[in-house]
Amino acid sequence: MQYFQSHTTFKLVLTWAVLSLSSWAYGFEPLQLDSHTGEVNLSPVYLGVYEDTEAALSIRDVLTKGNEYFSPVENDIINLGHSSSSVWATFTVIDNDPQHLSETPWLLEIGYPQLKRVNIYVVADQKVVQEYNIGYGLPMEQRELPHRLFVQPILLEPQVEYQVYVNVMRKNGSIQLPLKLYRPSIFLQHELSNNYIFGMLFGIMGAMIIYNLYLCLSVGSRAYFY
Repeated sequence: MQYFQSHTTFKLVLTWAVLSLSSWAYGFEPLQLDSHTGEVNLSPVYLGVYEDTEAALSIRDVLTKGNEYFSPVENDIINLGHSSSSVWATFTVIDNDPQHLSETPWLLEIGYPQLKRVNIYVVADQKVVQEYNIGYGLPMEQRELPHRLFVQPILLEPQVEYQVYVNVMRKNGSIQLPLKLYRPSIFLQHELSNNYIFGMLFGIMGAMIIYNLYLCLSVGSRAYFY
């Protein structure tokens, strides 16, 4: 009898441990932001993904089921290849910096500009508190930041746990979801560096075009024009 009770207790403990590990694995680790965080690549540790092949789910459906739909991301970024599915990604984020003013947003960047539909939902206590639509199917003027990529400011109150859902779709093309969070100051530094590099590149190309046009007109050879 004592052996049976011990064996039963062991099985219960083992079952609890397995369920706990499984829950942790599929609950996805919350992203903890603090005063030292300037930018974060949203790696598979934080991300869950679901491919809705029928494009039938709404945010209400997703919230009803919680994380049951989502599975861990296997690669460094979400990459589903050629797909016409509606793709959902989610992560949990907490801003632990008490000095971070609620009026100062974080910037969520989706670094793949070929997505026709990009819907972002910020959820707290199972309620959608922020909603944004910024896919290329909509005019650029409707974005808060008219950027070459999809960059959306989101407000995160300190010490509040948010669940962020990103729903994207592209007809007849590959789907990737490289996700990053930036402080505005760090994002601006990146943009200045990128603009400097692009400026040098296009400046050199422009100089070569002008020089070859000069050779074409002065020498009279059509090869320089081509």
